Amino acid sequence: MIKKIGLIYNPEKKKAARAAKAVAGMFARQGAEILEGADLGKCQLVIALGGDGMLLRAARLVKPGIPVLPVSLGSLNFLSGASISRLKNSCKAVIRGQFTTEKRLMLSAEAGERRFRALNDFVVERGTHRAVVLRVKINDEIFASYLCDGLILSTPTGSTAYSLAAGGPVASPGLNGFMITPIAPHTLAGRTFVLSGNETVSVIPESECFLTVDGQEKIPVPARMCINVRRSPYSFVLARLGNGGFYRTVNSRLGRILSGRK
Repeated sequence: MIKKIGLIYNPEKKKAARAAKAVAGMFARQGAEILEGADLGKCQLVIALGGDGMLLRAARLVKPGIPVLPVSLGSLNFLSGASISRLKNSCKAVIRGQFTTEKRLMLSAEAGERRFRALNDFVVERGTHRAVVLRVKINDEIFASYLCDGLILSTPTGSTAYSLAAGGPVASPGLNGFMITPIAPHTLAGRTFVLSGNETVSVIPESECFLTVDGQEKIPVPARMCINVRRSPYSFVLARLGNGGFYRTVNSRLGRILSGRK
């Protein structure tokens, strides 16, 4: 039985605040304790109300291993599938723990003494309007030197986000690996490179740049500081109402483009 449920939402948005109040009420009536903020670590399940951005926020705030159930508030996205109405109809089932879960690969990054985790991607990007030179090693072996606007190091989950917009492929969320996609490279050979989950990528900028974590946090990185990125030992546990639906989601979001329909 699920007795402690956490809520993550944007209280500054009226729609999200109303939805949070409604969700808290429906689960409280079933005997669940509703927790927020610093108490999220005590939860057995966390509900993230909003779009994909709110789920990425949950990935940073929620203790690894606690399932997160994304609930969409109307925006188009790849991760937040369940609606408020479906959640209401499934309330008792959720309390009984009748939902599916899937583990999503996360990345970890080291920049100096600082450590970060990402569900979607790390982006190493230029610090000024000028292109930046980024030297890349894989498993301490020299791989490439890019003159570009930045590099996206993406998980399979993040393959439908910034990486896709930069020309990268869509990857199955169950893939044990991650991708390097250059942003506006000054070369005709700039393509996505797919690595296994056992490898370590080191990115060394020739000038000051930024490291962006899941589009949520932007950290200045000095010239020639090595940024090491590898698979995180932690997985993100994504909860679903019913079965997966990744390919159905891809079809609904990208099907028009893939089929050539206008």
